[in-house]
Amino acid sequence: MRRNSFRGLLLAASMMVASCSSAGSKDVTTAGPDVATNDIACEPDCLGKTCGDDGCGGSCGACAAEETCTSYGSCTCTPQCDGVVCGSDGCGGSCGDCGLGHVCEAGACVLCVPACAGVECGDDGCGGECGNCTLGPCVEGHCTVDCDELCKDLECGLAGPADDCDCGKCKDGFACEAGTCVEEVCVPDCIGKECGTDDCGGSCGECEEGFHCAGEFCEEDPCLPDCDGKVCGDDGCDGSCGECGDGFNCETGQCLCQPDCVGQNCGDDGCGGSCGECGVGTYCKDGSCDPNLPPVLEWVQEDPGPPPEGPYSYTVEGIAWPADGWSLACLVDGTPVAATVEDAWVTFPLLPPGMHNLCCRVTEGGEPLLNCEATACLAVKVKGPCNGFDDECDDDNPCSVETCVQGTDGYECAYGLDLSLPDCCQGDIECPCGDNGWMSCNKATSSCEYKCLEDAECDDDNPCTADSCTLVEGSPDCSNETIAGCCQIDADCPDGNICQNNVCVENTYTCADILICATGCNFSEQCITQCFENASPTSQGLFSSLALCIVGVCGQNLDVPCFLQATAGTCAGQLADCQAD
Repeated sequence: MRRNSFRGLLLAASMMVASCSSAGSKDVTTAGPDVATNDIACEPDCLGKTCGDDGCGGSCGACAAEETCTSYGSCTCTPQCDGVVCGSDGCGGSCGDCGLGHVCEAGACVLCVPACAGVECGDDGCGGECGNCTLGPCVEGHCTVDCDELCKDLECGLAGPADDCDCGKCKDGFACEAGTCVEEVCVPDCIGKECGTDDCGGSCGECEEGFHCAGEFCEEDPCLPDCDGKVCGDDGCDGSCGECGDGFNCETGQCLCQPDCVGQNCGDDGCGGSCGECGVGTYCKDGSCDPNLPPVLEWVQEDPGPPPEGPYSYTVEGIAWPADGWSLACLVDGTPVAATVEDAWVTFPLLPPGMHNLCCRVTEGGEPLLNCEATACLAVKVKGPCNGFDDECDDDNPCSVETCVQGTDGYECAYGLDLSLPDCCQGDIECPCGDNGWMSCNKATSSCEYKCLEDAECDDDNPCTADSCTLVEGSPDCSNETIAGCCQIDADCPDGNICQNNVCVENTYTCADILICATGCNFSEQCITQCFENASPTSQGLFSSLALCIVGVCGQNLDVPCFLQATAGTCAGQLADCQAD
């Protein structure tokens, strides 16, 4: 309300100022020295005017620069066509139009050049057309096809100049003819056919037994080869299910590898097994254990202190590459890497800052040689920048120490081996080699150790494994190979068999079998019970009679002398019945 009152006061004040101004004009008119003798003041007349004389020597307003004031007191626009023949006159009108093929530019008519390059329809920019479309509207200078218009009288088929309008498809049993779906009528075709389909869902005939339909004619059934589950051998039709390669024999349709160790005392037997192992200090070459060691690997650095960015190149002394099928397998920090070997030079890939162990081992046929001298390792240090804190230099190497030190160009990481960990490692190849072969790297403790030194250390308490301490890639390790046919429980045996003394046997014991089995049990009650349960009820009855007789003679304190005395005397009849079972 206060603002509205204030606006009201302003309005009233402005009306008062206008009133005072009018009164002042009247006073000037009447008070001047040239006042008319009749004392009547001149009243300005601007009713309906926006410009011109107000009748009292004053003005009703002024027009804009491009306008003139008419005698009626209104402003009107003055056309500006001097020196021009076309275009706008500045007042909404025109100074003239250009003829066909011309356009107005800066008030003059000039020749128009149609713009139809790259288009086929639409305005050419000169009042003409670049072309007309007949099958659809012009869109951005190109004619389009109005498929709805072209297909309005069709129910199927294609339309348009390039068959680019799909007007629909007919349902099964109908074909499209001239845009209309008509029902198809199938005509059976069996001319010249003995069998097979008539192309209308029917048959042109069946072949008699022993013959089959081959397309349109009956042919005699061929022999059907049977190679189900076979990879070699006879297919039953004088053919073959396949041939086995060298070193394999076909048995019951399967190619079984035949180990070949003729003339060999070590190396591969051709079937994934071994013809024998060579002792420490020798290596297997051409099937024989060669006491002559291969050349010793010795690293020689190409240039002392290689740049931090690498790569690192070293030469292997004492061996010419390639020679006798030898090659190198290389690792960085215990992990295989794709190092390049050219002549006697080995080049490792780029290494990040830190302490690194570069190792290579001589291999033959992809297998590493087991002699200690066939492996060489070299420790390298790669510097890196830091900001004064040791933890910035951590290289994830458990065998190194890292320090951030002040260098000539700022702080840098310095690395070295942790001398308090003499057998620290990241992989087996970094461990020492001695009389017992290569030590193994325990990754949990990062320390080198022997996994075993003798067979007894590899006992896994499983009677069905052969436990031994053997060299695996040059490092002693336990081998626990399963013994074929061995069992611990009945479930280890085929159906119908039971496990007896770690051997699978048929569950068809006679009384004599129970006696033999029980004798081998050293009178263990549990073992004798198992032997007893393996027999038929009749055999169990005969054995029970013999056992009761023996217990009757010897009592519960049964020993071997009394057992022999009872079966030779009082219980001889029961023993004879048992043995005759």
